Amino acid sequence: MEQQQSSNALRGFRVQAPLVDSVSCYCKVDAGLKTVAEARKFVPGSKLCIQPDINPNAHKSKNSRRERSRIQPPLLPGLPDDLAIACLIRVPRAEHRKLRLVCKRWYRLLAGNYFYSLRKSLGMAEEWVYVFKRDRDGKISWNAFDPVYQLWQPLPPVPKEYSEALGFGCAVLSGCHLYLFGGKDPLRGSMRRVIFYSARTNKWHRAPDMLRKRHFFGSCVLNNCLYVAGGECEGIQRTLRSAEIYEPNKNRWSFIADMSTAMVPFIGVIYDGKWFLKGLGSHREVMSEAYDPETNSWTPISDGLVAGWRNPSVSLNGRLYALDCRDGCKLRVYDEATDSWNKFMDSKLHLGSSRALEAAAIVPLNGKLCIIRNNMSISMVDVSSPDKHVESNPHIWENIAGKGHFRTLVTNLLSSIAGRSGLKSHIVHCQIVLLMLRLGKVNMINVRQVVVDKIRNRYMIVYVTLKCLTTPAGPPPLIHYLITEISMATSSSSLFKLAREIGTAVSQKKGGGWYGPHMAAATRAIADRMPLVDIILEVRDARIPFSSEFDQLRNHHPFSSSRRILVLNKMDLASPTQFKEWITFFDQQNCPSFGVNSHNKDNVKEFLKFLQAHVRNLRKSDYDASSDTVTVMLLGIPNVGKSALANSLHQIGRITAAEKGKLRHATVSPQPGETKDIYSLKIASHPNIYVLDTPGILPSEIHDVEVCSKLALTGAIRDSLVGGKELAQYFLGILNFSDEYKKWAKFSINQINKPLTLHHKADQSSGSESGMIRKRKNPTDHTQDFMVQKVRKSLYEILSCFNGNLDHEKDLVKLIEAEFKALREAFQIPMDSGEDADSKVASKLLNLYRTGRLGHYTLDHLPKRRASCE
Repeated sequence: MEQQQSSNALRGFRVQAPLVDSVSCYCKVDAGLKTVAEARKFVPGSKLCIQPDINPNAHKSKNSRRERSRIQPPLLPGLPDDLAIACLIRVPRAEHRKLRLVCKRWYRLLAGNYFYSLRKSLGMAEEWVYVFKRDRDGKISWNAFDPVYQLWQPLPPVPKEYSEALGFGCAVLSGCHLYLFGGKDPLRGSMRRVIFYSARTNKWHRAPDMLRKRHFFGSCVLNNCLYVAGGECEGIQRTLRSAEIYEPNKNRWSFIADMSTAMVPFIGVIYDGKWFLKGLGSHREVMSEAYDPETNSWTPISDGLVAGWRNPSVSLNGRLYALDCRDGCKLRVYDEATDSWNKFMDSKLHLGSSRALEAAAIVPLNGKLCIIRNNMSISMVDVSSPDKHVESNPHIWENIAGKGHFRTLVTNLLSSIAGRSGLKSHIVHCQIVLLMLRLGKVNMINVRQVVVDKIRNRYMIVYVTLKCLTTPAGPPPLIHYLITEISMATSSSSLFKLAREIGTAVSQKKGGGWYGPHMAAATRAIADRMPLVDIILEVRDARIPFSSEFDQLRNHHPFSSSRRILVLNKMDLASPTQFKEWITFFDQQNCPSFGVNSHNKDNVKEFLKFLQAHVRNLRKSDYDASSDTVTVMLLGIPNVGKSALANSLHQIGRITAAEKGKLRHATVSPQPGETKDIYSLKIASHPNIYVLDTPGILPSEIHDVEVCSKLALTGAIRDSLVGGKELAQYFLGILNFSDEYKKWAKFSINQINKPLTLHHKADQSSGSESGMIRKRKNPTDHTQDFMVQKVRKSLYEILSCFNGNLDHEKDLVKLIEAEFKALREAFQIPMDSGEDADSKVASKLLNLYRTGRLGHYTLDHLPKRRASCE
């Protein structure tokens, strides 16, 4: 039954899901989808995700495969999808519910990760406050508050098992996943269940259960890992000492060191990299301990901190704050030097002492402290301001009426009249969820300038310069401005139009083109083996470090930076200067990276040593390092050299370990999609390291036409999908905009007619060993090849005599036609070849480019504000 559900989820769109009370699932639909297409074709887990009150048997009709094969209408009529997305991503978050109702394509776009990861790369982030509240009937409800627009947003209902639960935990992981875990159900007792809400999909999903049942426990998030400790459980040992950790990278729970004594925590805070807890012991005595994740140990807390520590409290910018009165109008701060609590700030506007006005939570929000009360009123406090006097600077302490000023005023009045017990509803939990959506308080964006950068071989649209206006105008004018300005800017670039034609031709192929059945099968196989993998080696093409990103890796729980290594293969084909810049960039993003030429044995040896050192360091810092075997998985798009790298690592690893036996080889081919299965090869001993070579996988849809054109040019997509002539024209366009041809001035007529000095076979075998070594190190450097010299000479003579404007499409087309004509003579193509002459020229030219004999090119230029290792 599970296999049938997985296959159905892969064939069509998953539009429905089973009830909350169904069996547990490990759904990966919301684990970080990069492309729009992955909102349709994601890696299915072993079970389906959960959602309340939905029919589990409703699926797409059998004609969905036929419908997917057709060319879908554009997101915005008259505009390519990549530019349409550039418009839609700037629509305010409050309007996204309306955008989902426009059409299915817009709905899938907003449900995927690409829509939000693009916001994050542009620096557009927004934090919302999520509040869980228990009413007088004991029912749990929750709301989301937008602090920028001061609006409360609707949310899906809480699943049944937590609608009346007591003592459950709440935490946020990965910025956008809100977890509910543990607790006590009135009917079933203590629970181990864990569920989480994804702010991207607006749905609830299941996660692995905790190892122990517990309620009224302490919880926190450190280094994107969830910690729980103490609490209560039915049984002989009612109060617990045990503690657990949930690592989303591994998608599993494991025990950590037990607390010194059993405790039911009622206060907890993260301070100075440690987790501080205060609670009641087995005999209801006050206890306190601090957990250090680096040493995996619990230590006592100083008396001064415990004595004045009351709930609620929070740490911000290295300082520990707590409320000093019931209504949350006074703040105090902990002084570590004197080990005491000092008064910090007073709003001078005390609201009262009723239950409705009681401050229930304090959380950091946009660099300020956010105080939430039981009546849903909110105050924002700027603790970074040097002026602590509210009278002289009223913006330091701002009161925000949670659900309307009038409603808050009436609630406060009734609460004061009824007294403390008059309003029985109260806040249970409050968390901050980060959404990568927009920048600042913007309802309309005035596009001031769209720059098309044509420096060297760069033809991508650079960041749009924006001016934020405070006048509200709504999405329609915003989209109108973006369509007009971006279309005018892109239409003036001849090379950009050439790349767009190629990218459009590729993107319209969809499932019938590059995404074959073997990729779907490989996607499922990788998902099954992912929990067993210790380290991911994401292999990218050094010529396109950004465009060759393996998007499917975002379908799984993200690997930490210590367990994911970026391998830039084919470094010998990239520009050396820009390659170093990319390595520096990834290092600055805390993303381990290494440049590799899989045909260079010395370089592969260095990488193997780097990998072994990385494994040893990881085993020292990992709690679960008892196994003697480390599994490494190679992931990447087609034709980036994964199999060649695996073979080289296997061969060198066996030679280094002096192991005997027949060498195994993974299938290697210059054409993409040759590897169909997953192969395991041993590459090192002590510890034993095995590498899994996987098939190259591309998304089922690629909306960025620029990425499509680069993938086609570097060979990740078969030439037959576009046409060799078009790709050759694209390469010539890149060459024309670059300065590479200026290096070929030495190939004059006198030099080109000189006879080549060739070594005899006997001479090579006897005295030219250094030349053979140099050839192995640089297999693509054939500078003495006569045909290559003629090609370089022909292209140089044409480019040096060109006096037109490359920005004009007609001039560029004429130049490329002249270059094709000269290349026919250089390649010695017969004149009677007819229409096949251009195809033969294109095939030979692309082969010279892809083997590096026409220079070294890096097609992706370094982004200014993009983190590629998130």
